[in-house]
Amino acid sequence: MKIRLIIFLIIFLAISAIYVLNTETQGLVMSTVYIIFPITASVIGVYATKLFGFNKTSGRVLMPIVYGLTCWALGEIIWFILRNLMNTNPFPSLGDVFFLLGYPFVSVGIYRFYIMSGAKLKLIKKTLLIPAVSISIILAILVIYFGMYRAYDPNTLLMSNIVKMGYGLDDIILIISSLFAVLAVHEYIDGKLALLWETIIPGFIIYLVADVLFALYSTPYIDDIKPYVYIDLVWIAGYMILAFGILENVIDIYTVQKNIRLKLLQRQ
Repeated sequence: MKIRLIIFLIIFLAISAIYVLNTETQGLVMSTVYIIFPITASVIGVYATKLFGFNKTSGRVLMPIVYGLTCWALGEIIWFILRNLMNTNPFPSLGDVFFLLGYPFVSVGIYRFYIMSGAKLKLIKKTLLIPAVSISIILAILVIYFGMYRAYDPNTLLMSNIVKMGYGLDDIILIISSLFAVLAVHEYIDGKLALLWETIIPGFIIYLVADVLFALYSTPYIDDIKPYVYIDLVWIAGYMILAFGILENVIDIYTVQKNIRLKLLQRQ
């Protein structure tokens, strides 16, 4: 795990260096590199769901997450086509529809995990519940203020403001869902999904930060003005953490299944 984590960090640092040192703020090559990560996260998620079993409880929990990741990947692809191949303004566009659609799917998956874990809010230790709820409230307030109130721009199209407000609402839903996941992980810490949630929840939080920054600075970001274009690096970090968390879970489950098959063969 440590070696794979180091590899992910090296890749992220290399991409960050290219972004910062690139004379053209956002070239076609960097845009291509960018969309690799959401697509990778989605593909790994599909494979993980297959390993769990589409009809098994764990598979049904992970499946909405994969739907959400796939929606985000489709949104990124549409943005890529509009921005780099058609040279048109990608915001707002059909890509944003897929971005916004991804959040409810992810939240449903998180809620399913909470239910599956058997966690009950009234049974959660206060030492865990109070900090988790407090952090969620603080994040929600920050999102409402920066991602919605401050992000509203009377000088831009109404649709642009509606979409940005939509991101803020979806982010709040994701915060609340992540709270359930944090509590559920501690109830389900010995389960095979514990590693998955402990690694991808930070990815969701980082993704949330990128959304708020985009809501605040969408115009200079789309105009490729530094340093606003570096918001891409925050999204990339979120996608990489999501991909890493799911990949680690895939490797863990694959190893367990492989050991079970070996034991069965030995018994025969």
